[in-house]
Amino acid sequence: MSGRSKILIVLGLVLGMIAGRPAGAFERLVPDFQVSQNGLEALSAARVAVFQNHNFIFSWDDFFCNEDPWGYSCYATTIYGRIVDAQGNPLGNELILEQSCPYLLFSNVATDQNNNFLLSWVEDCWNIQIFARRFDSTGNALGNAFRVDQSELYRDIIGPDLAADGNNNWIIVWAEEGGDHIYQIYARRFDAAGNPLGDQFEVNQTLADTYFPRISINLNNDFMVVWMANSHIFMRRFDANGNPLSDDTQVDTAPGGNIYLRISDIVSDSNNNFIISWRDNRRFLYWESPCDIYVRRFDGNGNPLGNEFRVDQHAENNAYWIPASLAVDPNNNFMVTWNYNNNYWNDLETQIYARRYNAAGAPLGNPFRVDQCPSLGQCIGPAIAGAPNPNFIVAWRDHRNSVYDTYATIWGEAGPDGDGGGLPDDDDDGGGGCFQIAGGSYSGLLYMLPALILLGVRSFRNLRCFGKRKKFRAIGVRASVVSLQF
Repeated sequence: MSGRSKILIVLGLVLGMIAGRPAGAFERLVPDFQVSQNGLEALSAARVAVFQNHNFIFSWDDFFCNEDPWGYSCYATTIYGRIVDAQGNPLGNELILEQSCPYLLFSNVATDQNNNFLLSWVEDCWNIQIFARRFDSTGNALGNAFRVDQSELYRDIIGPDLAADGNNNWIIVWAEEGGDHIYQIYARRFDAAGNPLGDQFEVNQTLADTYFPRISINLNNDFMVVWMANSHIFMRRFDANGNPLSDDTQVDTAPGGNIYLRISDIVSDSNNNFIISWRDNRRFLYWESPCDIYVRRFDGNGNPLGNEFRVDQHAENNAYWIPASLAVDPNNNFMVTWNYNNNYWNDLETQIYARRYNAAGAPLGNPFRVDQCPSLGQCIGPAIAGAPNPNFIVAWRDHRNSVYDTYATIWGEAGPDGDGGGLPDDDDDGGGGCFQIAGGSYSGLLYMLPALILLGVRSFRNLRCFGKRKKFRAIGVRASVVSLQF
């Protein structure tokens, strides 16, 4: 074969690779991977948070359920955790983070700027109380557990949620039942060492049953708390010292009547905007019904940035009682995850979906399925975190192995070489080190066809992952001419 022919072959291959693969495609970078090591008969939904060093901390509970005079109650006996790196590789075995009381509830985890993390939970052994404990980036405890709330009454507690500000101070929020059996939202601040910065204080002004508080802190160290009350979503802003910056403000514009909205999540971006998601049944108008996912954006002063908008596009229903989770990347794109059940009466057919938006709230494509659960895999309770890469990691409770495990996957934009911020991508979606032919655009094939004919390639499927699956191997480079060996 002449030198001119080799050049034409290489030129056709290069043009085909460029034309055939969309740059910056958002894709699965790491296939589903198992985080927990020991399958359990019952397992809570997972939580996940990202360290500044790009590693992730997961936490989850094992639990048991029984019937009591007040209904059907579930309690955890052990809170577990595991740390993985940015590629999803485990950094050690799973950890036992808390085991002091056989009745543990509502555990949660968050990280600070020093690569430490804080675990919070509710204990129901001698009295219902909230505790927290600090850990370093490898899971070593930094001191003993400390009490968060200050009430001495035996009352119900829902929550808590927690976040760290830019000074590594912690803020923990929760819903607490009062003597009149009406729930109130409380918060308390702690310094980086876990010492209290004052007493707990009331968050909401309106006297009504208030549930499921969530918190987010922006770069000014102002924080916003959101909650559900009277079937609507409310918010209130505070400065870094816990002083209120606003009154209670309704987030949604849903009509009154027989509707049911439940707060899901809140995050803030680098522009100090807040993004709030919730579950909303206004399309169905009866309490025990399927729900849609809604989002609304606010600036740092609490002013709405446009109207609320529906995220999912499911024609019929979502899984009931499953909240949505939010995360934002360094480019201020945000991603919403939720559960979808195509058979409302069978929760064994539950899958995880997501949708991405840019910083202005414009959709970056349609909803897509996140997990790779097999049929009847029961993937439930997604939690999401945005990494500095920028990538997103999604974790959930998974029943594909006939016991409950914590699973996760990583999604992100593939770079020019498809590394997704340093990650290899999943072979199955045509991204990463592969140039895309069968999985997407065929325009590159027009350029590659002469080269394929000259090379005598009988199946251009072999070219789908050039350099990734090593169907070809480059053995020499001279004057921009690459010789290929089958």
